[in-house]
Formats: sequence, structure tokens, C-alpha cells
Amino acid sequence: MPTAVIVAEDSIEIARLGGLKAEWLSLSAQANTVEIDLGAVQRIDTAGLQFLLAFRLEATALKQGLQFTNISDVTRKSAGQLGLAKALFQES
Repeated sequence: MPTAVIVAEDSIEIARLGGLKAEWLSLSAQANTVEIDLGAVQRIDTAGLQFLLAFRLEATALKQGLQFTNISDVTRKSAGQLGLAKALFQES
């Protein structure tokens, strides 16, 4: 199976999560591995971070590889402030 590549837009916020969830699940449904490029993200709220974590947990449950790439400074800082960076990005 192929790798699904998802390029996040500039915002991962609560108002957009319904559409993002449907789109991202559709794109990743037939893949063994999912790569999510977070380089363009300039706004992310706590619901957006929760969404990324839920996506990670879902991929793990499905035994699907998941990699976040080009993690924007905003995303990394927000995740770090909430203590989610290690869980999300699986970094030491």
C-alpha cells in the first residue's frame, strides 16, 4: 500500500476540525503509512493539538505508520507548552 501525504493548511483550529477529520481520514484510509506536513501551520489551538494526538492514536490502533514532518515553530511551541510534544512527535 502507498504512503498518504497530507499537507496541512495554515490553521488547525476547532472551527475547521470536522472538515479536516473527514478529509484526512479519507486520504489515509488506503495507506500503510501517513505523512503529515505541518510546515504551513501558523495557528493551532488546543482542539487542533487534540486532533493531531487523536490521529496519532488512531494510526497506532490501526497499525499504520504516522510521521509529522516540517513541524512549524508554532505547532512545536504549542505542543511543548501543553506537554504534548513527546506524545505527538515521538521525540525524546
